[in-house]
Amino acid sequence: MKLGSNAVKKSLYELLRRCDADLVCGDPHIEVQNLQFDSRHVEAGSAFFAIPGTQVDGHDFILEAIDLGAVAVVCEKVPFPVPKALTVFRVESASDAFGWAANAFYDFPSNKIKLVGVTGTNGKTTTVSLLYQLFRSAGYSCGLLSTVQNLIKDRVVPSTHTTGDALQITRLMAEMVEAGCSHCFMEVTSHAIDQNRISGLNFDVALFTNISHEHLDYHGTFKSYRDVKKKYFDNLLPNTTAVFNADDVHWEYLAQGCDGQKISYGRHHGADYTFYVKRNDLSGMQIEICGRTFKMQLFGDFNAYNMIACLVAAEQLGLSVAQSLQHVKNLESAPGRMEKVDCDQNLLGIVDYAHTPDAIQQVISAVREIAQPTSKIVAVIGCAGNRDREKRPKMAKIAYDLSDYLVITSVDSRSEEPMAIIDEMASGLPDNLDDNRVFVVEDRAAAITKACSVAPDGAIILILGKGHEKFQIVGSVKRPFDDVKVFRNACQQRHLALRDLE
Repeated sequence: MKLGSNAVKKSLYELLRRCDADLVCGDPHIEVQNLQFDSRHVEAGSAFFAIPGTQVDGHDFILEAIDLGAVAVVCEKVPFPVPKALTVFRVESASDAFGWAANAFYDFPSNKIKLVGVTGTNGKTTTVSLLYQLFRSAGYSCGLLSTVQNLIKDRVVPSTHTTGDALQITRLMAEMVEAGCSHCFMEVTSHAIDQNRISGLNFDVALFTNISHEHLDYHGTFKSYRDVKKKYFDNLLPNTTAVFNADDVHWEYLAQGCDGQKISYGRHHGADYTFYVKRNDLSGMQIEICGRTFKMQLFGDFNAYNMIACLVAAEQLGLSVAQSLQHVKNLESAPGRMEKVDCDQNLLGIVDYAHTPDAIQQVISAVREIAQPTSKIVAVIGCAGNRDREKRPKMAKIAYDLSDYLVITSVDSRSEEPMAIIDEMASGLPDNLDDNRVFVVEDRAAAITKACSVAPDGAIILILGKGHEKFQIVGSVKRPFDDVKVFRNACQQRHLALRDLE
């Protein structure tokens, strides 16, 4: 099958064979040349899947899809009256049916490739990136589906979501198979699980990193968020190996109901794989696992967990720990994940995507642990608009407690007023603030400049919340913004200002 060719047609009945779909009317074996859940992309020969969403309901766009040429509709609620010559299938879950149909349309590519899915609140991007680098270094052809980018061998495919829709995922995976890839490493988010974007995928290894407060704007409660993660493991096939972080208090709950083989890793002796951190500083870490000691470039306690998760998953795929350790020294963190930026102005910048209370605590604590006793830590943080509001004061409080100087600013305000977001963050701070160590600067570039200006020589400036992202969303406008570039410019301004004082 030539990917992307509109000449390819598939029987809708065959595509829905695994979905318990009921034929309402029309020809069940009608051939369709593409699948769509967005009516704006429907064309002649399309099958339109009416998926209820958080903002809009696809059922409201069925007539529009028909007008644009849809020859079949898959829905949860049957539209009346049904137009003549239209095939209609009713299913319990249109999103689940779309996932299965998308996989069938591309001949189930995950059955032809070793697929590893990584889920968790933090560490997904770094872990899949490490796995991709490791297997590439070991001589395998691989694909990557991540927040930062999608990769088919060396070819970069832009990434717009942490986990794309079901059609995007299976199409990319089919391209990987066609390109000769043997492995695919994929981030699996709670949104993707809840919206059935991974339905129909056959995972060889499913990996859990950790879980903490996140996405409550979508899930409502932490229990709901946790249960969505559990759904991922509950739905795994028996031939899947599930790898769990045994140091996370929720792992046993998530493992209940998982039919696959269960493997655990952690620092405690009850885990199947135990490890010990022997050295941890800004140059990297020295870790012992399975009686072997190795060095890596990444630093920070959480990166030790990410690396161990990578090694354990690799062994389940046939690459022994001993073989993996031959390549570990060359592995790098993903862009925007604890990315060191040295501007040669007696300051060290670290750019990271940390945007949850747990991630903020882990990042600042990790840097505090390995910094020189005299080094001051300046944290620049913000919270996104139209997202989980409950975490805002918690993040500010953690950053205030753990850093020497705190600059509160904007990230992506979207439709909210930036200062309203900042005020909610500041509500978590003590009433008797030290004005010499806490600063509010609405403009993010100015905030980073402020952090550089107040930082003493030898300080470490943590710029948190955006990581790899090269844009900022204000209102409905998405404008270019790069934390790394802004930090370098701020360092230069600091240098010029200090020189003028001499």
